[in-house]
Amino acid sequence: MRAILPILFALVAGGCDPIAAGGSFSGDKCAAGDATLDTLTIGNAFRDLGYQVAAGVTGIAAARSQLNEMTMRQNNWTLGTYCESYCRVVATHHTIEDQSVFPHLRRQDPRLGPVLDRLEAEHHLIHDVLEGVDQALVGLVSGQDGRTELRAAVDQLTDALLSHLSYEERELIEPLARHSFY
Repeated sequence: MRAILPILFALVAGGCDPIAAGGSFSGDKCAAGDATLDTLTIGNAFRDLGYQVAAGVTGIAAARSQLNEMTMRQNNWTLGTYCESYCRVVATHHTIEDQSVFPHLRRQDPRLGPVLDRLEAEHHLIHDVLEGVDQALVGLVSGQDGRTELRAAVDQLTDALLSHLSYEERELIEPLARHSFY
């Protein structure tokens, strides 16, 4: 346990600083450290609240209110994590298409140029919409009542993706069947 404390304190003090933490580790380990700290912070908050109730410093109603707030914050963090993962999958999918699939199709059938141009332009628009979802999530997690903004951003993303995917499937199923992906 003594060996981990300097690392945890360095993570809390200044983010993930491998030098201050006494070693070097990857960004994944930094992210794992951040997640561990989040879990420890939540656990400590629950424990402290229990001590306050036991000592009579905090009433039952106030404690229930604080628990509800912590639970909602955790739910918002979980939603943010899910959305971040989904957004990463969409961005990776579009990157693969833009860098590999579309150039291949362009070489195989130059007549697809206008279709591929439109799809690439839509990728940039969808990226902007994903940024809007991210901003709405940040607002929600930071404690603002951002549910309306998040709902609007997610609706916009849904509309953009459904339209994009419908067009992509309609225009590229047959060319992909003829020319493959690469």
